[in-house]
Amino acid sequence: MKQDKAELLGIMKQDKAELLGIMKQDKAELLGIIKQDKAELLGKIDALYEKTEKDKTELMGIIEKNRLEVEKEILRIDRKFTIMFVILFFTILFLNQNALEFMFRIMGLIR
Repeated sequence: MKQDKAELLGIMKQDKAELLGIMKQDKAELLGIIKQDKAELLGKIDALYEKTEKDKTELMGIIEKNRLEVEKEILRIDRKFTIMFVILFFTILFLNQNALEFMFRIMGLIR
């Protein structure tokens, strides 16, 4: 019985050592895979960041260009509106005698 017990303990110790060796080997293998995947993912993240920054710069340029075009168009429309308003104002004044007389009364030229 003692011999069987000692034999079983020896087998258990041997199996334990074997399993610990396998576990260490698996752990090292998994750590290697994790490090490799981490490096790959970090590379992809860096590439995406660079692409995002490039796209951001490109979009900022397009936005600035469009903003300048819109400002230019607003100035053109503003000038056009002012000219049309002045033309309309003088057309009303000179074609409508009552409006012309009313304007002169407002300015105090006619009593």
